[in-house]
Amino acid sequence: MRRRAESVILMPSSADKTNQPPTGGVATVERRNFLQLGLAGVAELGLPWSFPLQVSAQDVSSTRPVASKRPATQPIYCCIFIEFIQPWDQNEALRQVKELGLGNMVSVSETFHVGNSDEDRQRWKQRFPSLADEVDAVPRFPERPEHGHAVVFDLPPDFRRQQLQLCRELGLLTFSWPRELPASERSHEPDPALFSALITGESLSILTITRSLEQLRAMETQPVTRDLDGDIPEQLKHQKVSIFDNPEQLDFQVMHDWMVRRFRLHGDALRARHGGRLAAIESSTQVRMSLEAGGDVPIFELVPSDPLRGLASTRGAAVAYEKDFWGVHTAMGYYRAPTDRWTPERLRIAYDLFYAGGASYFSEPNLALRNWGSCSAFFQMRGSPDIRWAEQECRPFDDPICVRGREVLGSFYSFTQFHQRPPGGPRVRLGYVLGNLDSWGGNREERLWMVDHPGFLATDALETWHHIKHVFDTEPWYIGPRLYYWQADPAKPLQHSTPPCGQVDLVPSEAPLEKLEGYGTLVFLGWNTMTEELYAKLVAFVEGGGTLFLSVPHLDTRTRSDQPHAFLNNGDVGRLCGVRIVGPGPQAKDVLFARQTTSGRHVMPQGTRYLESAPLAQVELAGARMLAHPRDKTDQPVLLEHRLGKGTVYLLATWEYPGQRLDALITDILRTLAEAEQTEIAVEGRDVFYAIYDGTMPSGQPFSTVYLVNHDIHGQSAYPVLVLHKARMPVRVGNELRIAWIFDKLLVSPSNRFTQVTDARREDGGWTVMLESASPALAAEQRLQIRTPDTASAITLDGKHLVLEKGIEGDHFIRCRLSGHHTLRIEGTR
Repeated sequence: MRRRAESVILMPSSADKTNQPPTGGVATVERRNFLQLGLAGVAELGLPWSFPLQVSAQDVSSTRPVASKRPATQPIYCCIFIEFIQPWDQNEALRQVKELGLGNMVSVSETFHVGNSDEDRQRWKQRFPSLADEVDAVPRFPERPEHGHAVVFDLPPDFRRQQLQLCRELGLLTFSWPRELPASERSHEPDPALFSALITGESLSILTITRSLEQLRAMETQPVTRDLDGDIPEQLKHQKVSIFDNPEQLDFQVMHDWMVRRFRLHGDALRARHGGRLAAIESSTQVRMSLEAGGDVPIFELVPSDPLRGLASTRGAAVAYEKDFWGVHTAMGYYRAPTDRWTPERLRIAYDLFYAGGASYFSEPNLALRNWGSCSAFFQMRGSPDIRWAEQECRPFDDPICVRGREVLGSFYSFTQFHQRPPGGPRVRLGYVLGNLDSWGGNREERLWMVDHPGFLATDALETWHHIKHVFDTEPWYIGPRLYYWQADPAKPLQHSTPPCGQVDLVPSEAPLEKLEGYGTLVFLGWNTMTEELYAKLVAFVEGGGTLFLSVPHLDTRTRSDQPHAFLNNGDVGRLCGVRIVGPGPQAKDVLFARQTTSGRHVMPQGTRYLESAPLAQVELAGARMLAHPRDKTDQPVLLEHRLGKGTVYLLATWEYPGQRLDALITDILRTLAEAEQTEIAVEGRDVFYAIYDGTMPSGQPFSTVYLVNHDIHGQSAYPVLVLHKARMPVRVGNELRIAWIFDKLLVSPSNRFTQVTDARREDGGWTVMLESASPALAAEQRLQIRTPDTASAITLDGKHLVLEKGIEGDHFIRCRLSGHHTLRIEGTR
């Protein structure tokens, strides 16, 4: 792994929130061209701290129009890393970020390459004599002839002070306070740094790797995190007894508490040393542990992890722990080796995906100014991967891949500073629960909490997580049968090929009830150790109208897999599930879905036979109703329904975690639950991701905004169907984010993302819609898609009558050129 520099915190301390921007002698800045305004433009977005902005009136001239005032939204930060760029080139790199409009923030790292030649090393010594001994100590790396060995060097403090001053002059925020400077200097204004340390930095990925007791014991003498401030907290340095000395006393709770305590002590020490808040950059689905330990800003490291699970787990943790700010660090240029022409396109999709999902921080460390191969980004020769075909030690600034990367980054940054995303985050109706003491890290794993001990083997529980993929299912035109003419395959077809509302969360089980109530359906898959507190929350969730799906093992209180079963309340879970768990039952050889649910929202595949088997639990009914049973045992439940208050519980009566068993049955159940959470707005199509936001226009008119992301790296357009109150309409989604505004049954969707709706109101038998377009430079002809519940009698733009045309895909639109502010009038619609 690469050694990581310290992270950023993008929020102030609570004391800073009361500060107000200075007014004397400083021009009032409207929301105009943020690429030009720098800090002034960022301040207008509503940053909750103050900067002494020295901006004159002549600095704010711009061709970009002033947007209509709407409720303040979360500021968006686009950070460019100055990483593996030699010190003498870093200032030029900072200027390029500003001049090329790539972002509003930079991270200047301490990572460099020494080189192999005497000439390269002499240059280092001449410029930084204090580093001469460190330069000489760096081994030569003949296998990397061009740039040599990667290193981490602390540069002279004065060098960093000059860089900070340059950032101030350029109006760029900095990712972190330079580690070479004392924290006491931060009191000097103006201070562009939003400093924090990492409470965790790729620290939770270890959960996916099984380790021996000896290896775990050795971890207690190692720094808590891999970041450059990862000292061992004092309380841990002097431990005389290790929890790993007695493996029989280890269990899931002990391991959880051990890890969280280490991170919490580390975080407390960092906070005492630096102040501010703590960030967590993690590629694991367990980012919730970072927040439990005291972290403030969860940031998902996209590569090499799965983006959809990462989005779901990071946002789910942020919601559960009431962190309204979170983000993504893509690292696209490092881990997908070798870099190729599609790398910038993958980055484009990733940024759009996470923007639609609600992220407010975006960074890519290795594409804008250089592109270093993974072969050149490791600090040990032994761990450095071989150079692969078509890989280079470093692609320079003018390499076509870097040029395209800058196009993507610059366009995205400009868009985020222009467009106003509604506050509050997207709709998310479906949540998959990360159970109590479940350490699933997002990969295929066999053990919980990485302990190589029989009591931590939980293969079935971890395998059950494979069902999360079904919420994102898209099918090819033909799928062969698993067995006997599809009798072991799911019976229910995919309806949308997208999750309800386009989004799903991985919800920490420790989330408070009011957060759980924000979801319509909760699903348990992996391990869960049931507690009285969690049980009570689930009862309240269902009574309030929620839908819950879980299996018998989720009601167990065990903290090791080799312990005997110990179900909550001695198995009397009648209040939640309508049954009492008695013990192990028979083996189901095949299953019949015999009855339909009594819930009008869920239409199960009644009458379907599944040629699947699983060990079942013996239960006594106490209010539950049997829906499915083995074909030859009509009195043995496989799936039960229990109505509780306004909601419904579906209990899968397997004695063990299903794992790969009953795969088709569970898939059909989950598809049914997902379909029930689809709302009045839905999208059908296998080539797009989407999200729905709700808000209120300045006029008071409620609206919804749909963000559509085409995930085809080749740039081919997608044509999903947007379903609005059962009306179906095609929408063309090119290789840029497509946005649609919905007012009741009226749809307005510009083909250019630099056009937005700023207000709308229903009046005089029609609609008046206010539009804003970014600048004359983007005033090429575009299509403005319009869908009305009735046939519009007339459409005018700024008083000029326009014809509503019908495209070959069936969409209706007007052709127009937009620049600045415009008034769209649609007559004759309700």
